[in-house]
Amino acid sequence: MNSGMEYYRTPNHKFPKFELFDTNGVVIPAKRGMSLEDEFPQKLSTHDYPGWGERIMVDGHSYRIHFYSNGPPPALNVCELNKAYSIKSEGDYTLTVCPVLYKLEANGTNLDRVDLPCVTAKIHLKPSQ
Repeated sequence: MNSGMEYYRTPNHKFPKFELFDTNGVVIPAKRGMSLEDEFPQKLSTHDYPGWGERIMVDGHSYRIHFYSNGPPPALNVCELNKAYSIKSEGDYTLTVCPVLYKLEANGTNLDRVDLPCVTAKIHLKPSQ
């Protein structure tokens, strides 16, 4: 069961590309262990996708229902940039994000990778206190 949705976030909620550029156009590296980038296969088995299930009884028979999502993703991910990156000076930074979703195949056993268009935006950041 997938709550009526056919699309799923990446299992680890990361992206194939997530880059923050400082005011001079230099890439700012993520803090150690805080990278929001990862590699993703073209196809995933629903058995490999993190999910959970529960056992229900119907007409005296026990069935296990698996949930891969508890509802439609309201956002691909929520990221507090000041936790992932060291912002040293106030200014207009450039953020580039390339998101990926997975689409459930009609057979219900596999998820196919869907690459969404990359988005680049200017954002004004200040050092965190």
